[in-house]
Amino acid sequence: MGQLLTRQLLLHTIQSSQMTRWFDLSMLSGTLREIAVSSLLGDRFDCRASMTSLPQPDYYDYDVKDAPTFWFDYTADVGDGWNPTYAIASLLCEPSLSVQGAPELPTGPGRLLIMGGDQVYPTANREAYEQRLVVPYRAASYCPQENGSRPSDLFAIPGNHDWYDGLGSFLHLFARERNLGRFRTRQHRSYFALKLPHGVWLLAIDGALSGEIDFGQTLYFHNLVRTHIQDGDRLILCTAKPDWVASDATASKEQATLFDFEEELLAVAAQSGRPHIAIVLRLSGDLHYYKHFESTEAGREVHSLIAGGGGAFLHPTHTASEDQVQKESEESTPPATSFRLTKSFPSPQESRAQTRGSLFLFRANPSLWLVLLLIYVLSGLAYSLAGSEILQGAIERTYGSRTAGVATAATLQVLVLCAHALALFGCCYALVDVSKQRQRAATTWEERDRFRIAIQHAMVHIVPYALLQLGNSLFDHFYYSEAAPYHAGHSVRSNLIAMSIAVVCSLLSAIVFWAYLQIALSRYGRHANDAFAALRIEDYKNFLRIEVKPEKLVIYAIGLRRVPQHWEVVEPFQEGTPCVVPASGEALRPELIERFEIARPPIAS
Repeated sequence: MGQLLTRQLLLHTIQSSQMTRWFDLSMLSGTLREIAVSSLLGDRFDCRASMTSLPQPDYYDYDVKDAPTFWFDYTADVGDGWNPTYAIASLLCEPSLSVQGAPELPTGPGRLLIMGGDQVYPTANREAYEQRLVVPYRAASYCPQENGSRPSDLFAIPGNHDWYDGLGSFLHLFARERNLGRFRTRQHRSYFALKLPHGVWLLAIDGALSGEIDFGQTLYFHNLVRTHIQDGDRLILCTAKPDWVASDATASKEQATLFDFEEELLAVAAQSGRPHIAIVLRLSGDLHYYKHFESTEAGREVHSLIAGGGGAFLHPTHTASEDQVQKESEESTPPATSFRLTKSFPSPQESRAQTRGSLFLFRANPSLWLVLLLIYVLSGLAYSLAGSEILQGAIERTYGSRTAGVATAATLQVLVLCAHALALFGCCYALVDVSKQRQRAATTWEERDRFRIAIQHAMVHIVPYALLQLGNSLFDHFYYSEAAPYHAGHSVRSNLIAMSIAVVCSLLSAIVFWAYLQIALSRYGRHANDAFAALRIEDYKNFLRIEVKPEKLVIYAIGLRRVPQHWEVVEPFQEGTPCVVPASGEALRPELIERFEIARPPIAS
């Protein structure tokens, strides 16, 4: 990795690095293949088991005693389209960042940059990392290759998209001390611990694809608590997925989830004579928005942030299923923990507005309509061939009966319609089933009624098409066969009408598909990922700047409401400055989503 940064390379990257078209057939099939392979082999070939042999210190020490202040930056879900990825990279590298409403914001990049998962989309490979992550971050703050020193260190944990190639490309980039613009990677494993000033620790956890924390990783953090973390120190937990939203319903009892990990870690701390070690902040991505949750745990207030706005498509914030979440406890005590939503970006009203005026899904995903068009045209062609006069005549000559020819053709046409209906039903059922797997609640309307929902959805696609094709066949049979002698023009006319019906119904099917996603999202809060993946919204990005002080943590959530769509390459490249800037008439206008403080918990006597 590390091509020479040139104007031609930047222009090519800007043009080619578009937001992932999740409903493109070739992309979708490739992603599904990677997911299937990684899911089948993930548990049997978990590379985390071999990481214990890699040389990594117990922790990375950033406890600068004489520094007046210390801060670090956090972003997640980054390497997708150029526009949002580079926009956030530019703000992270800006030496004099100014945000309205935050006069006390540390203006320069942090000493550390933490990437919280899913550093590339749609699947991991070295070329994708280079194009979608490395080039944008190198261009955001130019550093000559021959200059070996870097002012900031970069650490990352893998998300599910990083895991789709078994973590090979992730480790190649992040675990070999490589330069990435103004940043240099330091870690040698997919999990790590950072000692920050004033008794603050950041523990970065790799949950792989299933969310399970392996035994070797658990031992690593338990040993850290026993030997290095002191009583009264504060912990920041960093995970690729927000376990307080996602895992209570999807994880089996055998899996070591984040909540289990936290309980065991604090139990080890108490057994080691450090009962006042406290978790004060959770950081996570995976969901592409900003949400701030608060909870009271063991008498202390804990803040849990989802800040997955580093570059991927926007997720909706107006679905209520994730706003009131509880961490269930198998014991009667302690009681279930309630996570209360206090802030979201975009607001629910802004999020809801993004779905308006988007009825024609194929505008953002033209390949989806092309796939539907192909299905309908093939079906229409098969339907026309099944009812052709050539086939009917052959059967009539073989059996000596006109009725046998007509009956055989009608039967074949019905079978074609049934095959078409079965294919569409399979797609609708798979869509509902995938949505069910992504839901956070243990019992959902998809889980109870997904067969009925798929039937209803498929029927809306199938019935108009079947009625039109059958009507065309009946009209052709009774009018032309009875009222006029047959000639070749009849067949041509019938076939053209059948193809026209297929084209029109493919357009209607695309509209029905989007309408289904709209209704499921707006009325039931389902299919949020599918609907917004189709919209491919680049705006409403975010990142965090966290200041570590002796008495408190100060968290600044920075938002970017509009992402520039056009860029200009600036030459000659100068060290420490961006190689690409927004085109004339466009600008980066960051804003403060919120600022809040986390005071050091008092130590009980």
